[in-house]
Amino acid sequence: MLLSILASAWSITAAFSLHHSAWERVSVLSCATNLTQIPWDFESKHGFYSQLCGYEPAFGSWSHCIYEQLREVADESTFVKSLDYVNQCCSLAGGVSHSVTLEEYYLSLNNASHYKRRVPRSSNLKVRYPVAIGSTTRRRLNSAYHSFFTNLDNSNNYALSLLWYFLVIMGVAGLLTVPGVKPRLFKFPVVNRIRGKFFIPTLHKTHAAYLPYKWTTGLVPTKFESLLVLGFFLLHGFLLCYNYKIDPYNTIFKSHQLQWLRQVADRTGILSFAHLPLLVLFSTRNNILERLTGFKYTTFVVLHKWIGRNIVIDALLHGLAYTLCAEMTGSTEMFKQQTFWKVGVLAAYVSVFICMFSVGFLRRNYYETFLYFHIVLAILFFYCCWVHIKSFGWEKWIYASVACWILERLLRLKSILTFGIVTAKSELVSPDLFKILIPRPSNWSTQPTQHVFLYFLQPAIICWQSHPFTFIDLGKEILIVVRAKKGATQHVLTDLIRKGGRAQFKVLVEGPYGASSPLPRFQESLLLCGGSGIPGPLAYALKMAQPLASAPQRQNLHVVVINRGVEILEAYLDPLIRLQHLNIDLQINITGSKKKQKSSSATYHYGSTTTSTEENVTNKIQSLQEVINSAHFHYGRPNVNEIITKIISGSKSLAICCCGPPTFVDLTRNCVARIIETSERNNNSCMIEYFEEYQTW
Repeated sequence: MLLSILASAWSITAAFSLHHSAWERVSVLSCATNLTQIPWDFESKHGFYSQLCGYEPAFGSWSHCIYEQLREVADESTFVKSLDYVNQCCSLAGGVSHSVTLEEYYLSLNNASHYKRRVPRSSNLKVRYPVAIGSTTRRRLNSAYHSFFTNLDNSNNYALSLLWYFLVIMGVAGLLTVPGVKPRLFKFPVVNRIRGKFFIPTLHKTHAAYLPYKWTTGLVPTKFESLLVLGFFLLHGFLLCYNYKIDPYNTIFKSHQLQWLRQVADRTGILSFAHLPLLVLFSTRNNILERLTGFKYTTFVVLHKWIGRNIVIDALLHGLAYTLCAEMTGSTEMFKQQTFWKVGVLAAYVSVFICMFSVGFLRRNYYETFLYFHIVLAILFFYCCWVHIKSFGWEKWIYASVACWILERLLRLKSILTFGIVTAKSELVSPDLFKILIPRPSNWSTQPTQHVFLYFLQPAIICWQSHPFTFIDLGKEILIVVRAKKGATQHVLTDLIRKGGRAQFKVLVEGPYGASSPLPRFQESLLLCGGSGIPGPLAYALKMAQPLASAPQRQNLHVVVINRGVEILEAYLDPLIRLQHLNIDLQINITGSKKKQKSSSATYHYGSTTTSTEENVTNKIQSLQEVINSAHFHYGRPNVNEIITKIISGSKSLAICCCGPPTFVDLTRNCVARIIETSERNNNSCMIEYFEEYQTW
């Protein structure tokens, strides 16, 4: 992924190699614009610059105009530099066979200086001699072009400012991951108040859970993520409104309003393109920024969504401003025939469709449909943008984005080939729950809380579909527990039941992805987990508890498992058994009603045989207690606030890691935020840091 970032940086740097408002360039173009309006005695159909480049009196007039203008605003060396732009313009004229040398350039200038005349007043007279543009006209036209091109350069610089915003944020976050920085910083009460009030808590009551309203659905960012997005929008809004250069004489455009509309159109287009590399980078699975900053993939997904929405806003403003310009100049019908206009309109529509079909309802209920439709629309959008801009010079933004996307896909393919096609063993645990054991290569390194994408190679499943799962590394194999839903996992479950509860099948494994949190740096660690969020914290416990096995009896690793029933605990029985021989505090909470648990029953369908079991769940719990004799079993939800308060009373530092049901994750996050915010008031000197491993796709 580092290669893709470097490729993006190179392409973006190349995008700004052209300094639009350089005086040598402005003088070449402004003089050319004026001189092409003169009726030269030279007929050519090869393009805008063909008369200036192919007819000596016209070329001499051009070189003289450039020289006179640059003599007032620059020096002799700038005139020499202007030759490069002259040759660039002449290369666009089909009738010119060679580039002009510096000697020919000066020879033409000297000839025009000796034989120049005034521009004839009558437009019917054919001009056969060099002419000199009036100094007032020349200066005003040059100043107008300089103002126009300065806006393009400012827009390019402001586009880079948007990138610098995230670069600074990521840089600060990276510095905070350096060992020893946070302990010193978090000693200050004001820092903890800011963390507890603005950085850790949810913005709304929910963050991990989808909004419960019927009229809208989606995920709300945390306060910290909201501040990142708000800062970006404020910076973008400021740069969109700041520092426009208006020509007081309306030399190029008919009015100040038309000038402003055109410059707004250009700036919104450039700023929109500046978002594209960020849009792609923040959506990738192989994101090195996760390791460098400590930000989770969820945060980058939030940034990806809001950057995409900002692109749509810029694109619509860009199209609206250009449409108004065309209406005011009476050129609408002409522009509608141009390819860049047609594909630009299509790109704007596609960007709106991408946002419309990315709503939470579709992502949550029809994820595969959303994903592939999203990719197809994104490819169409990038293609339209490339066709729209390829003649104007900002296509490097697209090259950077596409390079990042292709390199990231190649890294995905590399990870799949590294793991290879393997045979996975699956076992049914409950009517909708099964576990998968996958043999792993010896050179495959993992970290706790990482996840992989599984490709099920079965005839009934579309093999290019992949599904993310957090796993536990057991040494020679990895354990994945799956609760079947619609789609591929339901097909696997059906096949598993048909084969009697045990089956083998081929899989491809892509990954691992994600980065672990620095829990070992803390004196105490509290791991809170439940449901499908059990494997991440459990993997932490297995890795961190190994050094504690021979440590003193004082326990500094606390694991709290919360679950409604016992089926998922049976699925993770192997890693739970491994924990009982290690020096940790393991607490298991069964949150389902004890009365209901005693009368619960389960029905399993293996092949054509139906087995009805009315097992007493209490007996199951007793069996688990016998197997995991070091664990403390409780009914009901744990009091997270009480657990944290008890731990911090005698500790210098505490890491809290949480992953579980969305509501539980949100409640824990806000509970930790309140404790940190009021730490000074409660005379609490323990440094607390919260790590959330919950992931939404």
